[in-house]
Amino acid sequence: MMQTETGTAEIVVCTGLIGVCVLGVTANAPDTITGDIENWGTDDWHDRLPKHVKPEEGVYTIKAEVTYLEDIDECKYNILDTTWKGKAN
Repeated sequence: MMQTETGTAEIVVCTGLIGVCVLGVTANAPDTITGDIENWGTDDWHDRLPKHVKPEEGVYTIKAEVTYLEDIDECKYNILDTTWKGKAN
């Protein structure tokens, strides 16, 4: 399986009643992650992430190690940390 490591990324996400919105991606290869989000749609992409602590609604930042899997044109996420202000679920 061919892999291209994209390294560590910070992805800022807003969750709430109207679904999921990705507000920003900071990474060595942000286009790869942005493309992955666009391919799945924000709600499906968010649902595919590994289980992690997240707020019920509000803005939070996901710090993750992201590996691009070239053979299937998808990213694999290893959640390192999440941060936010407010209440978690």
